[in-house]
Amino acid sequence: MQVRCAFFYLTILYCVIFLLWPTYTQGVEIQVMDWIGQDQVSDANLREVDKVLEYTLYYYKLALEGTQTIRIRVKLEPLETTTLARGTFRPWPDISSDEWWPSPLLIQVLDRDVLQPDEPHATVSINSTIINNGEFDFSLSPTISINKNGLLSTLLHEFGHCLGFINLMRYDGIWFDYAGHQRIDRHSKNLSVFEAFPVFTPLADLTPSNRAAALTSDELYWSGSHVSTAGRFLLNDPAIHRPSFYAQVFAPYLPPPLLVHNNASHWDPSHNPRQLMAPYNLGNLNKLGLLLPAFVDMGWTTNYVTVLPPAVPIETTSNKSETQQSVDITNTQAVNTTVTLSITGPHASEFSAENVPGNLTLQPWQTATIPVSGAPVSWGYKTATLLAQYSTGISQVIKVKLDMYSIGVDTDEDGISDYDETRTLPGGPNPFNAQEEDSTGDNGEMTSDGVDDGRNDFDGDGMVNMDEFIFGYDPLNPDMFGVRTSQDTDGDGLLDRDEAGDASHTFDPYTGDSSGDFFYDDPDGIPDGQNDYDGDGYTNAFEFRWGSNPFVWDEHVQVPASSSSTILLGILSVVWLGSVFLARPGRNKQAGMTAYIPLKCIYRRFSR
Repeated sequence: MQVRCAFFYLTILYCVIFLLWPTYTQGVEIQVMDWIGQDQVSDANLREVDKVLEYTLYYYKLALEGTQTIRIRVKLEPLETTTLARGTFRPWPDISSDEWWPSPLLIQVLDRDVLQPDEPHATVSINSTIINNGEFDFSLSPTISINKNGLLSTLLHEFGHCLGFINLMRYDGIWFDYAGHQRIDRHSKNLSVFEAFPVFTPLADLTPSNRAAALTSDELYWSGSHVSTAGRFLLNDPAIHRPSFYAQVFAPYLPPPLLVHNNASHWDPSHNPRQLMAPYNLGNLNKLGLLLPAFVDMGWTTNYVTVLPPAVPIETTSNKSETQQSVDITNTQAVNTTVTLSITGPHASEFSAENVPGNLTLQPWQTATIPVSGAPVSWGYKTATLLAQYSTGISQVIKVKLDMYSIGVDTDEDGISDYDETRTLPGGPNPFNAQEEDSTGDNGEMTSDGVDDGRNDFDGDGMVNMDEFIFGYDPLNPDMFGVRTSQDTDGDGLLDRDEAGDASHTFDPYTGDSSGDFFYDDPDGIPDGQNDYDGDGYTNAFEFRWGSNPFVWDEHVQVPASSSSTILLGILSVVWLGSVFLARPGRNKQAGMTAYIPLKCIYRRFSR
């Protein structure tokens, strides 16, 4: 008797550990330490919020550098009707500079934490009422529904505040800490008031009454050197002062009591192009713009070249081709930088990007937007890598993953092809409708729930319908699903490198069920990692993991003795996972993880 399914879950755990382990040579680590108020929204909406939140964290991780992990508390709660969300940080005094710092930034500068491990450095609150009323668009695309608010731009904006873009001065000009030791804050230190051409006076040199007047003067500017350098290339921006190239900060002429708080934590809304940190609805703006050089003025560090990837996979169908995805490349240095671009990978020929392959020369703080599109030759999941190479005296290469879902005819544009919405499914009657984008919900719900069918999870196994179809699973069977990671694209328990290295092409890194047991070469309703292709009693996942051959019958597979600690960790983790996921629903969000994995039938035995 052999234990097979346990080995499959151990391999899944192994892949998840690889996913959570840092894989980037640069980038600040931002971790969600806890969620509050998950019960305030539906499961479907919670999953959508989590998707946007994860991309927001990924975006800032690529944009900024740092050695210390930033802990974030996320709250879902009712807020004022006009407030979409709110982001704040924990201020912390730095005695050496006699200034108040955002704690997420200060810990990077000091290279040590200043708070206790159970204390968040920043908190972001999202208005649960607006979520429940369907007023947020959860798309990661720049194009959103009319009369809706883009959650992506909302979270990018609020995390801009969380990471330091907040002015702590009170509306009457008094420095923070208002009742104690008053010190200037890092944001205020970069502000100056335009008094008379060409005179700018730093905010720090003014009296409290004059600082208060500056907040309603409409003449408040960011005078940091990096924003000023970036401003030189914004030739058509009316909110860039010339010849100083300072950037205007929001300081409306609204005397108290109309001005009840300090608005200087935003760029002036007259900036063109619009800035992420403007005070009003942003559509779904997803570019940092002047916020990135402002962060550097405050003390953050960035990579020489910052590359921000597409927010979502490109979706191509026979009746629609999404060409709105893009890669943003920013030169954060004070000199021109040349970046060489190319595309490589298993489906490189099916992707195209503007002026790629080729060289791109960027001026200081210039951002280039590179449109990326797809022209698939077959249906299914496609992937490639955009290489951005530049030199700092030493050759540097940044790799950006490109994804594409080639779906076929999709009349209702819900992410599921017409074929999949009308064909016979092995798990029961097909509940989907090729003419309605929202005909089902989660967990067997047969009515619309405000979420496109492709983004729902009909069988409640933690994998959305769109992914189940594209990667070869059964959206009606809660026991047939994958757990996708950065090392295992299709989520079948076999690492991409092992499946791609199979010369016989028995396994497919982009199809979760491509074979069965005993040399069966067709799908059998079981993820490939859990199968035993050569019939020797050891799962494919186990054999790949421990270096044996899944195509050759083995009497014994020897596990290295040095791996006993790994095995013990795996066993304990499986026990823990069982205690969590057998007690559903699976809404465990700690340390930035989303856990929806039900533990099913660990002991799947057979005789040989």
